[in-house]
Amino acid sequence: MATENEVLQAQTKINRQNADAKELGTQINALAVVYGDRVNTSAGDDAVIAIANSVIDLFVQADITFPVVKFDGHPTPEILSAEVGDAASTLVSLQYNTEVALTDETGFTISGSTLATSITFASVQGDKSVVHLTCNDAVANGETILITYASGNIVSLADGDAAIDQADVAVTNNVA
Repeated sequence: MATENEVLQAQTKINRQNADAKELGTQINALAVVYGDRVNTSAGDDAVIAIANSVIDLFVQADITFPVVKFDGHPTPEILSAEVGDAASTLVSLQYNTEVALTDETGFTISGSTLATSITFASVQGDKSVVHLTCNDAVANGETILITYASGNIVSLADGDAAIDQADVAVTNNVA
């Protein structure tokens, strides 16, 4: 039977290998972003390119994926920041990382320390990267508010990609 120290050493080694594999995957994905889904043979040393392509194949065969910036250059919609109270205490403004479109408030939920409210309306603003959510109740000064988005109808204007699900996005409370 292994000692506690041997178990800890083995776990440390596994954690290090996992971190190394993740870093390697990130670097390979960066190559794939730069050169497409396969590394371009005109870009550099053939041996390095062959190894990189082999590793990409291994990741694909093992169904291992890492977050990747899509090669088309359009980011997947994601909430960068959220705030309430600048315009009204019932209006939450979400800043996205790209221009978006939506049809209604589907997919959004709001929660807070004492808040029992819901989202009644959503609209994209003039610059297309800001979404306003209207709440049925006012947010009070000092309340901690969180927004969750899951499988709704926010899509990128550039390519129609669906927004990522995000849980418990902190909302800056500017209610006076």
